[in-house]
Amino acid sequence: MLKILHLIKTDDALAGTLTASSDGLISNDVRTIAEDLDGTIWIGTPQGFNYWQGGSVIEKSGTIHDNIQTIAVDVRNNKWFGTAGGVSVLDSDNSSWTHYTTAE
Repeated sequence: MLKILHLIKTDDALAGTLTASSDGLISNDVRTIAEDLDGTIWIGTPQGFNYWQGGSVIEKSGTIHDNIQTIAVDVRNNKWFGTAGGVSVLDSDNSSWTHYTTAE
């Protein structure tokens, strides 16, 4: 179970509980959470990731590996997903991916 609590913005509805069974999280085993510059919450698990926006949990795919270990957001609003298989970067448009590995 993931408990989202956002105490800074009183006009946001970011308080409550999200679960895999009732809200569509890909897994209750949440490893990392990051908020992007648009206020979207990215949730990483060993089985993949979701994002939370506008009161809904949405599943997204495209990373180089499903085991998401960390998520970071840069100043251009690119989302960087550190995975068990390398790094995947989701551009600020949320549709274009770039992948990096140690393979030659």
